[in-house]
Amino acid sequence: MYLRALANALERKLQDYQQVIIQTEAAILSGEDKLGEVVPLPTITARFAPFQMVFPAISTLISEIEQAAMTESPFVGGKLIDLLQDKAASGVPIQKEWMSELLRSCCLVMMRQIVSWVTYGQIQDPYDEFFILQLESVKPQSTGPRAGQTTRSQLRSRSAKSTTLLTATSSAPLSTTSIKWEAEFVVDENMLPVMIPSTLAHAILFIGKSIITARQAKPKPIPIPQAMTEKHLNLILPLASDNPSSRTNDQNYISSRVLDVSKLTNIISQIRTDIANHLWIVVQIGQKVVKTLEAFRRYFLLYDGEFGLQLIDALEEFERNRLSRLGRFVTPTAPTVSIRDHDLGGILTKAAQGTRAQDDPLLRRFELRLLRPPKRTHGDTESDEKQRAQGMFDDQLLGIPVRLWFMLAWPLDFFLTTEDLGYYGD
Repeated sequence: MYLRALANALERKLQDYQQVIIQTEAAILSGEDKLGEVVPLPTITARFAPFQMVFPAISTLISEIEQAAMTESPFVGGKLIDLLQDKAASGVPIQKEWMSELLRSCCLVMMRQIVSWVTYGQIQDPYDEFFILQLESVKPQSTGPRAGQTTRSQLRSRSAKSTTLLTATSSAPLSTTSIKWEAEFVVDENMLPVMIPSTLAHAILFIGKSIITARQAKPKPIPIPQAMTEKHLNLILPLASDNPSSRTNDQNYISSRVLDVSKLTNIISQIRTDIANHLWIVVQIGQKVVKTLEAFRRYFLLYDGEFGLQLIDALEEFERNRLSRLGRFVTPTAPTVSIRDHDLGGILTKAAQGTRAQDDPLLRRFELRLLRPPKRTHGDTESDEKQRAQGMFDDQLLGIPVRLWFMLAWPLDFFLTTEDLGYYGD
């Protein structure tokens, strides 16, 4: 779909070249360009000069796409958008104009896929190019004739296996709705274009998943009202529409009209709010949210003092046992060499023994996680300071950064985000 859009856009741009050829032939035949029965070569060259500046870049672009098509990482979907965005960042005006038009055409394909997803909960992606991926467990493998299918298929397989493992090993019974909510669709980061932030992609993912889950709810489906769907269409459809009469050669206009990500972010935020508010009323999950917030108070904020004291004791005992086993092999520069997330798995259960938390089903949704520093660029002092400010006490009990975490599931994803959990766990 994206390559077809690229080809169509290139064909439109080549119509200008065809017109110059026709006009040049007409001028020669009519004698307009003749000086003493001789047509000066510079006159002809001047007519085609602009195209001499852009055709080499177009030829290079096509060669790169053709070469990548023979590998396992072809330029399709978001990867093609990234390639065109790099090519459009040119200081040559006509080259910037052409590449921006090609980029705009591919972005329109992506926007139409986004519109279908956030308004109807449907993926229009016959060739596996969209950054929202439907997993193998619920969708048969695509038969789209393109290279690079292996990577997406492997991602589906890994995600499906992870879902099966989660269901088999979870100590708490998970509902079918919860499992589908967590694992039916994911964001394929490899197909996500750079211009779309990860947070925006996950917000888009959330909206479509919400519509699908509500539509498939049992015992009674909860369809989104038609009036709300039409409202959302009116909001987002202009970003997915291309008006040929509005095309211009103005460079500033071309740059701004490729894709207004800021406007898209605002629209997606409004759609998400509308969907969440509607389902809050219809699904009537307010009581579940209240119970979850009460659990946050008991465990994140240590309102249950007895559990809090036993948790501290359990962590200190864990640290003593670990150090006694490792002895002199533990150094201040490498204290985490022999500790993994699964080593912390039984600490909460041990701390809950003999307390009210022992019989609390929500405690099973909490877990202790090791914190690993995020990847950052050299000299990113602002990121370092923010990380230190947010995790000042994470390493107080074990000497390594450990944080209490809550596993979000349907339908709490409507109202709580991972950022919210970060504030609680800090």
